[in-house]
Order: sequence, then structure tokens, then C-alpha cells
Amino acid sequence: MTETTTAEPLEHGLEAKDNADVGSSNLDSPEEEYSELDDLEDRRRPLRFIDDFPDLPLDTPDNHAHIVNTQGFDEEVNTSQAKAIDAAITLLYNYDPEVLKKFLDPRIERFTWRRHRKCPFQEVVVLRRKTLVQVSLP
Repeated sequence: MTETTTAEPLEHGLEAKDNADVGSSNLDSPEEEYSELDDLEDRRRPLRFIDDFPDLPLDTPDNHAHIVNTQGFDEEVNTSQAKAIDAAITLLYNYDPEVLKKFLDPRIERFTWRRHRKCPFQEVVVLRRKTLVQVSLP
């Protein structure tokens, strides 16, 4: 794997929301059909976050990044509220918390991290230029 570090605090994020009190309804109208789909999503386990990284505490607002708790993360987790920045943050944290620290470091204006694998479909690139973040699967 290759890692190049060159990150700024992010103004993106996510707070898990559990809307379990949304009731089911008749599917006769489009509005009611949408409510029924929402209810199906709400029956899934809520997306959870971890709180062991000081720069990304759980109590930050919705517009800040959070690290997804990947223990027990499967198709039964409701990801409807998830954001791409949380995926990027979680990827870097799970790779190495020190890499995430560099990504978030305001003194670093340009950050690039690449994960190379033999299979081209497994390559991941995370780029940050000031506050613009891009994640790609080349």
C-alpha cells in the first residue's frame, strides 16, 4: 500500500437518527407508499458511530464527520442517513488512526491516500485539497 499525506478539519458529518416511531400506512397513494418504505428502513438497526477519536466526538452536529462503528455492520444496518464523508473518515480510521489525524490536520493543505491491490477493482484513493474531499475507485 502507498500512502501520501499532504487535511483540514471537515465541515461535513452525520448524526444517526432512529425514526422508529414512524407508523406503517396504506399504499393507496404515493405519499403513503413513501411512508411505508420509510417504515421498512426504520425497522433496520440504526447506524452507530464510535467515540474513541478525540477530533471527531459523537456529540458534534449533523454537519460534521463521524466514524462509523463497523462492528456488526451488515445489510441489516439502516444506512439511509449515511454520508460519503463518513465512509471516507471510517476507511482512513480503520486503515490507521494516524492517517486520519493527518487527513484532519489543518496545517496540511493537500492530502492523498491510495490503497493499491493486485486487483484493479480494489484500489481506493482519498484526496483532500483544503476542504474539498474526493474519494474514488479508479
